[in-house]
Amino acid sequence: MKRSNFGWRTVFAFSAAVLIFGFGVVSVIPAQAAPPAQQVTIANTPLPVTGSVAVTGSVAVTGNVGTLLPARPFATSVDIAGGGDPLRAVGPLTGTLGLGAITITNFDDIDVQVEIQAVIVNPGTTCETSTVIGGSFPNVNVLVEAHKTLHLTYPTPLTFQPLLGNTCVGLSVNTVHTNAVSIAVNGSVQP
Repeated sequence: MKRSNFGWRTVFAFSAAVLIFGFGVVSVIPAQAAPPAQQVTIANTPLPVTGSVAVTGSVAVTGNVGTLLPARPFATSVDIAGGGDPLRAVGPLTGTLGLGAITITNFDDIDVQVEIQAVIVNPGTTCETSTVIGGSFPNVNVLVEAHKTLHLTYPTPLTFQPLLGNTCVGLSVNTVHTNAVSIAVNGSVQP
């Protein structure tokens, strides 16, 4: 073996891929091939989507990653006047409606009970022009305090399936009141 110009003793021993230096031991481990890439497709149809994807280690992503807007967003609001204003029907009329949020503002001096439900309609050209002939599930009842706003969010959308071929949501205030109650809904429609 040869001595260095700096007076350090260096010993080289090659055995089982181990290098031994005068100041420590370093193991050389052969590299392992990475597993082949797997294609993953996640589609948000039909509602609700269930399942999970487990990832261990790091994952390389190619292409664009981000939040996509729904293909058919749906949003509407109605003001239900005081004095016995009837149930209002809103909706896409066709497809499956998934509501992600409902906002109710009570402009009255008293607390009011608000009902949101799937309704059966005699078809018109829209839910708004159709005649409500019955109700079904889902059916949500909430109490909204006087001069307050209540915001309901549904991380898993509140889903309304077609009833007798039509998808409409009934909105009503089931308390006698004198001032308006505003109800806004938004979500998306799947074919």
